[in-house]
Amino acid sequence: MCIQKKHELSPFLNDNQDICQSVQQYAHEHLSVKFMCEYIHDIILPNMVNEEWSVLPNEEEKYEAAVQRIVGQHGLTCICPSMVYNWL
Repeated sequence: MCIQKKHELSPFLNDNQDICQSVQQYAHEHLSVKFMCEYIHDIILPNMVNEEWSVLPNEEEKYEAAVQRIVGQHGLTCICPSMVYNWL
């Protein structure tokens, strides 16, 4: 279960506890918002898109649309460094 400290978690993390735990573990190991953003965009989102829609990042238009659907489903417009900082 994700630990909530300063801020309430976004619907994205509340709805995806396994991802929340993965993000928190990675943060504790690397302690960098920049690296955490890269991890989410390079690992987490591609895996989610591939699992849900079988789309890979090299299918640029389909991939970007799928990412927007995923973040939109959780009440987000993007996953940016300031948001990641608040999650940590």
